[in-house]
Formats: sequence, C-alpha cells, structure tokens
Amino acid sequence: MGVRPAWRGKGMGGGILARAMASFTRVGLSESALEVATNNPAARRLYERLGFQVRMSRHFWRKELR
Repeated sequence: MGVRPAWRGKGMGGGILARAMASFTRVGLSESALEVATNNPAARRLYERLGFQVRMSRHFWRKELR
C-alpha cells in the first residue's frame, strides 16, 4: 500500500488500513501483518498508532554484479 506524497498526512493511509482491518475482522481473521522498510519512519509511526507491534526485523543483502 502506498499514499501519494500530495495526500500524505491527511489520514488516508490510516483510513484505508482501519477499513481493511475491520473487513478482516468481519470475515473472521484474528490477526493482520504487514512489512515496512526501516527507512520509512512515517509509515512505522502510523502502524504503531494503529496498534501494530514489531515482531521481526529482516535485512536484505544486495550486490550489483558487473
């Protein structure tokens, strides 16, 4: 999920996630998970405000081959 820069900070992301989680609950799901880049602090703050907790941290390694 992403929110275009012009729409960030207006509650769009939180609204989308809240509606999605309400839908998940209605169909009987008891847990929701997501992934976020560590260099995206705004998204991390949003997810924490919505009650998400960090369960695992991953590191991805990349090497450009030439």
